Amino acid sequence: MAKIVELPEQTFACMRHVGPYPGIGAKFEALCAWAYPKGIVRGNPIGVYWDDPCKVPEAELRSDACVPVDSGFVSEHPDVTVLVRPAGRYAMGTHMGPYEGLQDAWNAFMATVDPDQMDMDGWCFEEYMNDCSQVAPEEVHTDMYTRLK
Repeated sequence: MAKIVELPEQTFACMRHVGPYPGIGAKFEALCAWAYPKGIVRGNPIGVYWDDPCKVPEAELRSDACVPVDSGFVSEHPDVTVLVRPAGRYAMGTHMGPYEGLQDAWNAFMATVDPDQMDMDGWCFEEYMNDCSQVAPEEVHTDMYTRLK
């Protein structure tokens, strides 16, 4: 069941991935290897998934690997862009378990969200609440969000 939450505006440093969504991991590795040593990360990483995989060919799916940074952040890295998540109401669901189960979790989560309330601006994202390399697969915690009107 989706829970409704209010999220504040938040700034992210991001690296774009184009292709099947599960391939975004390489962008997260590159982004984190660049961002964490700089001390600029201000919370949990998120993955933003811009396209509906039922409507867009897999090879054209756009997603962004992101880490939260301070407002006003400016990137000097040629592959890092800045993205600002708008404040507002979001539906939220939680998945506990390995990332391989996320597609089924998204399907179940989205089935609980009233389509008339969804803001179709593409703001569907996952927040990775712990490091999948540091916890057992069944303890991996991912929160899923979609923006509402």
